[in-house]
Amino acid sequence: MKNESRDIKESERKANPPDQIELQLRLLEETERLAEELTALSKIVERLRAQRYLQILDNPRRFLLYSFLNGVAGGLGRTIGATVVIAILAFILSKIQLVPIIGEWVSEIVAIVRENLQLK
Repeated sequence: MKNESRDIKESERKANPPDQIELQLRLLEETERLAEELTALSKIVERLRAQRYLQILDNPRRFLLYSFLNGVAGGLGRTIGATVVIAILAFILSKIQLVPIIGEWVSEIVAIVRENLQLK
C-alpha cells in the first residue's frame, strides 16, 4: 500500500493535466475502496464490542464484579431450586404415606449415631 501511494505521488509530479484527472480518479477509487474496507471493519468491531463478554474483559474490576455476582446468583438459584424440589418431593411423599416409613428409618439412623457417640 505504501508503494502504491509512493507511485501515486511520483506520478503526480510527472503528470500532465489529462493525466492528473486520471490520477485523481485512481485516488478517488482507492479512497472509496479503503472507505468500504474501513466500514466493513468498523461493523465487525461493533459486533464484537456488542458482546458483553468482551466489554467485561476490558476492565478487570468489572470482570471481578461480574464473576462475583454470577457466582452469587448461581448459588442462590441452586439453593432456591433445591428447596423447591425438596418441598415438592416432601409434599408428594406425604400424600403417598411414605413419610412414616422414612421417619422410622431416620429415627433408626439417629439412634445409631447416638449410640456411637456414647461409646466414645
